[in-house]
Amino acid sequence: MSEERKILGAVYLAATAVLIDLTAVNIALPTISHHFGISSATASLLLLASMLTASAFALIAGKITEIKNIKSLLLTGFVSLGALNFLCFLTTDFSILIIIRFFNGFALSLIYVIGPAVIRKYLPQSEQQSSYGIWMMCTGIGIAAGPLLGSLLIEGFDWNYVFLINVFLSLGGLIFTLALKKAHWRSSHIKSPFDMKGAVLSFLFIGCLVAGVNMISGQPMPDLYGVLVLLLSVAFLILFLLREKRVHYPILDIRLFLVRNFTLANIGFFLFFLVNVGSRFLRPFYFEDGRGFETEMSGLLMMISPVVMLIISPFASRLAKRYSARFICIIANFLLTLSMLMFAFWGINTHIYFLAASMLVLGAAMGLYYPTSSFVGMISIPEEKNGMASASISTSKSLGKLMGILIFGLLFYSLFPYQWTGQIIAEHKEILIDAFQITFGFGAVAAFTALLISFRLKKA
Repeated sequence: MSEERKILGAVYLAATAVLIDLTAVNIALPTISHHFGISSATASLLLLASMLTASAFALIAGKITEIKNIKSLLLTGFVSLGALNFLCFLTTDFSILIIIRFFNGFALSLIYVIGPAVIRKYLPQSEQQSSYGIWMMCTGIGIAAGPLLGSLLIEGFDWNYVFLINVFLSLGGLIFTLALKKAHWRSSHIKSPFDMKGAVLSFLFIGCLVAGVNMISGQPMPDLYGVLVLLLSVAFLILFLLREKRVHYPILDIRLFLVRNFTLANIGFFLFFLVNVGSRFLRPFYFEDGRGFETEMSGLLMMISPVVMLIISPFASRLAKRYSARFICIIANFLLTLSMLMFAFWGINTHIYFLAASMLVLGAAMGLYYPTSSFVGMISIPEEKNGMASASISTSKSLGKLMGILIFGLLFYSLFPYQWTGQIIAEHKEILIDAFQITFGFGAVAAFTALLISFRLKKA
């Protein structure tokens, strides 16, 4: 097996593991909520904790991939991910679980950012678009397998068994990585100093953003404190951008955003992930608490979109070559908007065929958009900036995930401000369904905004 095939095997497994981490834990949230006797908002901290560190570390990880040995980075990432997930499996204290998930985000960020950077740097341009398609197909496998495996493990064993999935995937990634010749993957870049002050400012910006929205969305702190923390987030963002403009070795070269397609790809991914992950956070609660489906049925419905994505994404490159990448991005965002409009009509007695059709449309949008927009964004920047570009797009995705969960959660809990218990849910079922419909309607508005932005793309 060639070195390129080994490294692709490792980054493809990494992409699968990162998305399984998100979706398997997501399907387990209702069970975790009942197990610990906590609200769904508190249970969502398990997702937010790892997303926060994954988002904050992505820019640093991107810089590291440009100057450090890829094999060493993959070894570090897979070992850390496997060990931390095994600790999650053993832990029975919710507070400790959140702490472990916080550190888990660093490992997720590292192995995720490496993928697009490796494809952009080491593969010929003629193979890059199809490789992005396969890489995104692997994320589709993760999205599809996460709910299915998660629901089966919860039904057959218990909620903590979902963490064992990535223990085994990490072992698979280690097999591919250990087979690599270290010298072959040594960085050709001149070593440069890290912008640690910029990294700290980036972390503080994202941390304050998440904390501030959490406070406003019903945490014990008064709303005034939440607003102040959000203002701190804005201040840290401004300081970060000012610093990155004047340092010689920035973590993020701000000049990359002068390239229209790269900027629009970042904005597009932010909005797409905000809509998709925000709605995905609420879907299990609609299926299980709004409709009374078993966890296994919920997992099967959640699996439809990623399976469709899995089927379509390998063909996205062919469609983009025939009709243009810009056109495919427009069609994908149209389908995203349509899927959210369909979600907004999910009621108490909506037929399961309509639910499945809605998920199918969403899967088609994902399968077309993810590989095509990745190619559009990465191909528009110089090869030597591959790590920064991959990290920037990864950060846009992560921020979209974070803000999707936070904003969708904020809107939903403001519309359904009751304690999350079976009796109260049964007594206020119509209000609950209305809250889902209005929140998904907001998702349609955000998706339509992404559709309008996609018209500004230049031909790649």
